[in-house]
Amino acid sequence: MSDLVNRLYDEYRTRYAAGERPDAADYVAQAGDAGDALAELLDDFLRTAPAPDPLSETVAAVRAIAAGEPALLAQRTARGVRREAVVDALMTRLRLKKAGRPKVEERYHELETGLLDAGRVDTRVLDAIAAALGLARSQLVFSRPPEALLRAYLRMPPGARPAAEAPAAPHLLLARLEARPPGPGEPDEIDRLFGVES
Repeated sequence: MSDLVNRLYDEYRTRYAAGERPDAADYVAQAGDAGDALAELLDDFLRTAPAPDPLSETVAAVRAIAAGEPALLAQRTARGVRREAVVDALMTRLRLKKAGRPKVEERYHELETGLLDAGRVDTRVLDAIAAALGLARSQLVFSRPPEALLRAYLRMPPGARPAAEAPAAPHLLLARLEARPPGPGEPDEIDRLFGVES
C-alpha cells in the first residue's frame, strides 16, 4: 500500500469520525493511479462504519425536498445566513466586478430555488456557497428542477427570466416561462460559472 493511499485513507476516516461528510470520489481522484486501491479501502470502511448523525441543515433540506420546497434555501435559513452574505462571498471568492452583482444575485437565487441544475455549476461557485454556509461542498443539498422546467428556463434570455422571487408551483412557472420567447445573447462569465448557456 502506498504512503499516499494510507495518508488519504487516514485523512478520510478522521474527517468522517469528526462528523464531516468527505467526498470519497475526491479522495479517489487525489490517489491517481492508486485510486482503485483507495476505493476498495473506503468501500470496506463505509460498509462497516456507523452512520454519522445527520446535520440539522441536512434534515431541513430533506424535509424541504419532501415538501416540494428548495433544499439549498432550507439549508441557508437553517444556518441563519442571509442571502446577501452568500452573494458577498461569491463576489469576493470569484473576484467578480461590482457591476456583476445584480446578475450574481439573480443566478444564486435561481440555483437556491431549484431553477438551475447544480450539476452544471462550476465547483468554485459551490465552494464559495459552502464556505459562506460553513459547510463542506459535499454537504450542500440541491433541488433538481423538473427537466421541462429547466429546458424552458435555460432557453430564455436573462432579461426575460422571472424576477428573483420564490418560485411558483412548477407547472405554473413552466407555463410562464414557455410563454416568453427566447432571445439572442451570449453567455458571460457569470452565466458560465452558474452553468447557464444561451
